[in-house]
Amino acid sequence: MASMVFIHFGLANEESDQEMHDRVQLRSVTTATGFKQTIKDAPASISVVPKEEILTRPIRDLGDAVQNVPGVDASATKTGDTSISMRGLSSDYVLILIDGKRQNVNSGFHSNGFNGFMSGMIPPTSMIERIEVLRGPVSVVWGSDAMGGVINIITKKNPNKLTTNIMLETRIQEHNTNWQSDAQDRKYGSFGNMWGINAYLATPIVKDKLSLSVRGKYQDSGANLFFIPSSITPRNNNPYTTHSPTGYSAWTLGARLNYSPSAKNNFYLDGEFMNRVSGTLNTSSSNITAFNTNTKTNVILNHDGNYDWGKTTTYLQYMNIRRIPHASDVVVGADSGILNWRSMRENQNYVFDSKFHKKIFFDTAGLLAINGGVYYMYETYKNYADTRGLLTQHQAAAYAEGEYTFNEYVSTSLGLRYNYSNIYSGTPNPRFYVNVNPTSWWTIKAGIANGMKIPSITELGNGFLYQSTTTAYYGNPNLQAEKSWNYELSTIFDVNPGFLH
Repeated sequence: MASMVFIHFGLANEESDQEMHDRVQLRSVTTATGFKQTIKDAPASISVVPKEEILTRPIRDLGDAVQNVPGVDASATKTGDTSISMRGLSSDYVLILIDGKRQNVNSGFHSNGFNGFMSGMIPPTSMIERIEVLRGPVSVVWGSDAMGGVINIITKKNPNKLTTNIMLETRIQEHNTNWQSDAQDRKYGSFGNMWGINAYLATPIVKDKLSLSVRGKYQDSGANLFFIPSSITPRNNNPYTTHSPTGYSAWTLGARLNYSPSAKNNFYLDGEFMNRVSGTLNTSSSNITAFNTNTKTNVILNHDGNYDWGKTTTYLQYMNIRRIPHASDVVVGADSGILNWRSMRENQNYVFDSKFHKKIFFDTAGLLAINGGVYYMYETYKNYADTRGLLTQHQAAAYAEGEYTFNEYVSTSLGLRYNYSNIYSGTPNPRFYVNVNPTSWWTIKAGIANGMKIPSITELGNGFLYQSTTTAYYGNPNLQAEKSWNYELSTIFDVNPGFLH
């Protein structure tokens, strides 16, 4: 059990009941197609975690935020981080976005159960506007890794007035006094407390033209001390059970400069650095205490255009993710070790993405919404303990989708994406959906969608991949993309004050 303390204060405007009613009834999403539309019109099964829920719960990581969404499973890893799976597919098949920008690390980046750290690398909760969760494949829009689903964290836009939020939170564990103790009077289990602070500040510099926002957060958690019973002889003099997290410390700093030269054009430059240290008191095989330091550097230059001939979103992104293990001679039960730079893993992504959206009205004959885009990513990966050296991959894709609304009762969408890589064959991804609205408050959706996941750059590299305690892994350049088909029939009841589906 845990007692939770949560404090939030800042400069903000109160929302009237009518404004809240309008916001709920007209709630829109962007993740299903890349552009804004209402939930009931989106060609996917989608849920939204609103900011009201985020701000009234102590959110440690992304898993805490989405754990109550149907079809989502958030489970703790041996380091205490959260691994998110959707519709039975593991975290390697769930694409995480922030404002539509890819955040996933190469799936070959992980080994020996040290996955899940990306769940903790999210913006401060005071900056999050909402979280959109799509269940099922959305590869036609987002490409690889979107086979199980997509989680898109939407952040606040820079306002035209000074805005600030500061949040303090703590999670104080209530230990069960009925748990049996051993001869040394140690409880067989106790959970570590957690505390944190995060802040967001935005201010205009030139009215309606130039604005700046800064954000930051810090979190610290104690270890979960799960001792083996005294009747069992510990291996390697390690008294802890497996999956006993060491606790973690994490901090984030970021800033965004927003420039709007005209009503039709908006630019922003966003930079962020994250650092997270976590580990396990007892690995499952070696029976040692192990730590990793994970860092993420993310820089984005984005342009949004709103023209008579259509809307566009184009961006350049650079992302660098590092995993630096601590030396293997960490003292059992310690809270840190010495960084082992010779075993560092580094994944770098260079991304160009451009999307286009246009609505064409045919008077009484309906409405056609056209979405399309191109995507390119140059990816590098290096394991400094791997003799294969630097691994590289080029990926490119183009997609188009049309959504035709016949009338207020029926709409349909059809889309196709083609993916190319220089080291595996091309892969198409189609999607077809039909939405029927018998009434203004009832929607029926039926569709079929294809998902895919390309082999990771490490899995495609020829030769030795990595060595776990008991198994050696090797790459295979002849691997092909994994594919899935999703057949869906769902319904939504849009009834005040919210959605039931």
